[in-house]
Amino acid sequence: MTDRTSKDLAEQCVKVLELMCQRETSVVYDAGGLQCVLTLVRAHGNEVHKDTLHSSMNVVTRLCGKMEPNDPALPECSANLGALLAHDDQKVGN
Repeated sequence: MTDRTSKDLAEQCVKVLELMCQRETSVVYDAGGLQCVLTLVRAHGNEVHKDTLHSSMNVVTRLCGKMEPNDPALPECSANLGALLAHDDQKVGN
């Protein structure tokens, strides 16, 4: 996110994903939304507005509810979630 346009677009996408997850969580999960949002938070969480960061974590929370114990993405998601425990925003780390 090197310019304002990229940052604005990313923030708008997170807000749209949050709205979509209220109605179609499975569709977002099946499309790989969990990994995408986790990557955004890990890589750029300090560059987006706090409300966008909190919306991202709302999306992550909803999508984690769709994950099955035998999901092949579980190890990677677990590692990404573990890395977020050290995040400087308490609402992300807790």
